[in-house]
Amino acid sequence: MILAENNLYHDLIQENFTDVYHNLPLKSVMMVRWVTEHCSNAKFVLKIDDDMLLNVWGLWAEVQTSLRGARRTMWGLLAQHWTPNRNSVSKWYLPVRVYRKLVFPDFLTGPAYLFTGDCAPVLYNVSFTVPYLPLEDVFLTGVVAQKARLSRKNHPGFVNYQKILQACAEPRQITSHGYRPFSLIKLWKALSLKDGPWKCRLRHNSKNVTGQTSDVNLTVQRLSVTQVKTK
Repeated sequence: MILAENNLYHDLIQENFTDVYHNLPLKSVMMVRWVTEHCSNAKFVLKIDDDMLLNVWGLWAEVQTSLRGARRTMWGLLAQHWTPNRNSVSKWYLPVRVYRKLVFPDFLTGPAYLFTGDCAPVLYNVSFTVPYLPLEDVFLTGVVAQKARLSRKNHPGFVNYQKILQACAEPRQITSHGYRPFSLIKLWKALSLKDGPWKCRLRHNSKNVTGQTSDVNLTVQRLSVTQVKTK
């Protein structure tokens, strides 16, 4: 399936590390490095897992209006005052020897988050100056972003549960989480129907919601689809 994806879209990026859960932060570091080296003009970068439903039109409207002109800022579902999991049998176990503090810094939960393009080189460079944590979202959008002094903001359009998305809803809905591939295809078709219940559509190659020609370059990175080499 991975080869078929690459042959069809040529959109996979490879790095040389083992593809296991505890290496998930390396994928995000790889993401910001790729953006830094190859997409330096991108105004926004979206990190999203492949079990998420994305309302492209809601996202596009947001970056053209309320988020337009932002710098050094990250948005998503903001987690505050979360504590490390000390249960040794948990998938998210974090021993004291790895992280001694009692509370995590504010971070954006991992299924999806958005950041301005100027965050990418800062995140990449600072990621080498802090202790590694096996929790992707806590590491990159929490520990690294905090040291880099990047602003992290809660956005109500990012949710981590299954929610029926409406293309033109106010406030704007951007993500819904926890779908199997078949369900995603079905929901995407419903969301993108030209003559269905979704009447408000924004086209990338047309005028944006303010009536001006768009100059926003949106880079989308599908983290869990990214292929890596195994040792």
